[in-house]
Amino acid sequence: MILFLLLRWATHGAKLLNRRGVVAGLFFAFYGLVRIGLENVRQPDAGLENLPLGLTMGIYLSIPMLAFGLWLIWRGMREPLPPASETPRQAHAPA
Repeated sequence: MILFLLLRWATHGAKLLNRRGVVAGLFFAFYGLVRIGLENVRQPDAGLENLPLGLTMGIYLSIPMLAFGLWLIWRGMREPLPPASETPRQAHAPA
């Protein structure tokens, strides 16, 4: 529910839809961050208890997702905004 509210705010409140990749980046970063947090309270998979740095396989798989999301946000916020689209021209009906 929190992820939905965050994305709803990003698209309608902060108007981030015109920044390429930012909304997708928010999804990936938030989802990866929540997965990393939940992996800390989860029991490790059988046979994978001795991974380097004491991390679980879920954390190892979530770190690239978090990094990719942060990269998308960074890239989207760095790019200049696209020019504002003009109001659509009305088609002229033959008289």
